[in-house]
Amino acid sequence: MLALGAAHGDSVVLAAEGEGAETALEELAVLLGRDHDTGDES
Repeated sequence: MLALGAAHGDSVVLAAEGEGAETALEELAVLLGRDHDTGDES
């Protein structure tokens, strides 16, 4: 996220294709939904 310059609360558009794309997008959405500045991984 640092490389994206995205901060908590920013909107991003994710796209993927190929085998496992849906799972990868779901996992990325969870990762991006976390506020990494708080240290809270829940």
